[in-house]
Amino acid sequence: MATLPRDDYLKILDTAAGLAQNGLTIFCWEPSKRYPRYEWANDVVIARTKMDRAELLGEHPTFLSIANNARLTDIAREHVDAGDESPFEVELTARDGITFWVECAVQALEPAPNGASRFVCASHVIDRRKAYQRHSRLMSAMADNAPAGIFIVRLRGADLLSPPVVYSNPTFSRMTGYTQDELEAGVYPRILGEDTNRRLVGEYAQAVLRGEPVVTELQHRRKDGTPFWAEVRAHPLETPTVHCAVVLLDTTARREAQDAMSLLTEGVAQASDFMIVTDDTLPSQDGPMILNVNRSFLEATGFSEAELIGKPYTVMYSPHNTPRMMGAIRTEIEADHSNYREVLAQRKDGTEFWIEFVDRPFVTRYGRRLRLMVGRDITLRRRSTNQIALLFAATEKAETPVAIYDANEDGELTLSYENEIAAKRQCYHLLELWSRDDAESRSTRRRLESGEYLVLTYTRSDEGGDSELVQMAARPVRNESRLEAVLTQERILATKGAETRSAHARVIELATMLPELDRAKGPAERIEALGVLLRGAFGASIERLTFSANGSVHIDEARRIAVFARDGVAARVTWPESLDRLGVTALRFAIEAALDET
Repeated sequence: MATLPRDDYLKILDTAAGLAQNGLTIFCWEPSKRYPRYEWANDVVIARTKMDRAELLGEHPTFLSIANNARLTDIAREHVDAGDESPFEVELTARDGITFWVECAVQALEPAPNGASRFVCASHVIDRRKAYQRHSRLMSAMADNAPAGIFIVRLRGADLLSPPVVYSNPTFSRMTGYTQDELEAGVYPRILGEDTNRRLVGEYAQAVLRGEPVVTELQHRRKDGTPFWAEVRAHPLETPTVHCAVVLLDTTARREAQDAMSLLTEGVAQASDFMIVTDDTLPSQDGPMILNVNRSFLEATGFSEAELIGKPYTVMYSPHNTPRMMGAIRTEIEADHSNYREVLAQRKDGTEFWIEFVDRPFVTRYGRRLRLMVGRDITLRRRSTNQIALLFAATEKAETPVAIYDANEDGELTLSYENEIAAKRQCYHLLELWSRDDAESRSTRRRLESGEYLVLTYTRSDEGGDSELVQMAARPVRNESRLEAVLTQERILATKGAETRSAHARVIELATMLPELDRAKGPAERIEALGVLLRGAFGASIERLTFSANGSVHIDEARRIAVFARDGVAARVTWPESLDRLGVTALRFAIEAALDET
């Protein structure tokens, strides 16, 4: 076979290379040089490097000294030395600074006569491939780091309710509890909720197979069985549909918030208190304007919602409020402060009623500034307050002593109110009685604590030695568990000197105190009540005895002693020397009344 001269081979190579789409280059690399020399390059390489042929093929490796272009020949030499003809990728920089990626393959040639190694390099630009790879990495990173759960399933030829999962992001694993390893191993995530309509899910899958996107909201369940709600967005990835991408956005918190808001809205609508929401328009600009009112306010005023929405807040106030009051409300709103007021409101028919309200500014989660007013009808309370004020004014000027005692949880009394005459006369008999530890005190305390209304009679002396027979009415106030207060009112039954007590006064005392005996139960309690009566009416003392006589009464007027017994309970009574015969007769009557249960 005839051998063509070398120049003819180069001409043929030039012709073929001119028609090629790829860049072709022959390098000659002397061992002592840092860079190889371009021995030959086709037009594609000349155009790509933005250099003229003479400069590129010159003795000085201008192109290889730009940026990191020397990596091309360094990697190429490694492949040649290893006999590796597989392609490699490298980023190059043209003379004008534009970078581009090429994929190269090299093959060794016969060495030059001077021993320099020679190799041919074929290359083509892969900028589109690299851009696609970069785009794919970004898309993959976006899916892997998305806040929503994303998974891809193969729909065609699969069970539409459990299609195979070909991809899932970490968020999907966190949402469902299925690990990436489980999903990659073929474990299908059973995430449809117990009450989710399977037929409807199948219809959604059929729609995606037809190329239609689907947006819905379904209840799901995690691997451990706990439920959660998610918005589902499913769309096909190709035409015809083979794969489907599904995006899950957890809406559990939103649904719970919506449910809570629905409950709150309904609660506001049903609340007995008035609730009114206004905007933040200032009073100086004819605001604030009413945005929302609840049902209670509409029912109380007779207005319809349409008659109030968009109107200034002053539409609900009576024109009979004082200018000072309305000015104070406007000032607080202008300063963005809270209001607490009691004002006159006006119904649609013009009638007026009192309301107590708290009006406060607030900011919504979206940054909108509003005001909320919560109020209630206090007309009855205001009327009661006025009546109580009148009652206290009348009580304060009353001619009879009136006092109120508060009882704490330990049962101790403290004076909380007394009118003028009570303070002047120092009428504190109940406190004195409460502080004692005797039969009369214990009986009084027990009966008041049980809620019984009492009428007691006692004697009080002033500094001049005169004494008074006083009747005290005590009315207890109880809550469900204990005594809270006692109201007392006193009146003077008789006044007498210190040296004697009139028979008339003793009869009054006896008549006043005998009803106490009727309320006593059993002999022992009747004798205890008798002791209270005898001490108060006659100044007598009583002591219990132990003999068992029954039903007898023995009175020794000379010794001022009376002994009696009833049902095994006996007692001895002694009275002071100053007690006259009528008093002794009254005393005997009292003792016999205590023993008589008929």
